[in-house]
Amino acid sequence: MLNRKTPDTLATDLTIKGQGETITVPVIYNNRTQKQITEKTTELQATEKGKDAEWVNRELFIYVVKELGGVIPTHEGIAELEDNWPGSVVGIFVKFHETRRVEVVKN
Repeated sequence: MLNRKTPDTLATDLTIKGQGETITVPVIYNNRTQKQITEKTTELQATEKGKDAEWVNRELFIYVVKELGGVIPTHEGIAELEDNWPGSVVGIFVKFHETRRVEVVKN
């Protein structure tokens, strides 16, 4: 139908608010399709470590987020982020989908 001519990465700024603070961090997402994410999830769940949902979520985070605040995500960094800013990992995933979403406008 429509040929996909989109960039390999998507850059945006995220504002995280909580615990009396508001911070804005740049994030660069790998522009993964829903099909790619579904395939990666299936692949991860088929491994021995795939029984651990937190491990799968961290692997998917690494698969989708190229850089957060200029830092390449790691398992330890993601766990620390969620420990310091509860809900931020889910929020970052939500913003990924919002960043990928297109809008059809009237010409």
